[in-house]
Amino acid sequence: MIRGAGNTIYAVGPALDTSLFQKKHPFERTIAYIMAPRNKFTPNDEESLHYPVEHDQLMQLLRNLIPHVEIEEYKYYPIRMKGKEPVSAGRALFEYNNVDGAYHRDWRLWMEERAIKALDLGIAIDVESW
Repeated sequence: MIRGAGNTIYAVGPALDTSLFQKKHPFERTIAYIMAPRNKFTPNDEESLHYPVEHDQLMQLLRNLIPHVEIEEYKYYPIRMKGKEPVSAGRALFEYNNVDGAYHRDWRLWMEERAIKALDLGIAIDVESW
């Protein structure tokens, strides 16, 4: 659901407030991470997608809602070989860390075996300074 955009089929929960992504300060960044399965018939082709139409629709929707959004894609192998894939295969996990050992807020995003931290991207999570 998107605030002010009417009903959205199958959407539940609070509506997305796009005014929160206005980039009021030069240091603000909005990054969307998209995990998309590769086409199961061509899994070694990094550009192949299992759902290309839906992927393109999602990319366009994000760009329409948040014009300055940075989009990072992670295309994963959809094929599961019994007993050979890691526990993290096809999974994502987001963690918000309120305070680390040095009293800095941070977040981490894992996509399968890949890990991304806000501080590594130069993103300061310091709400008091906003």
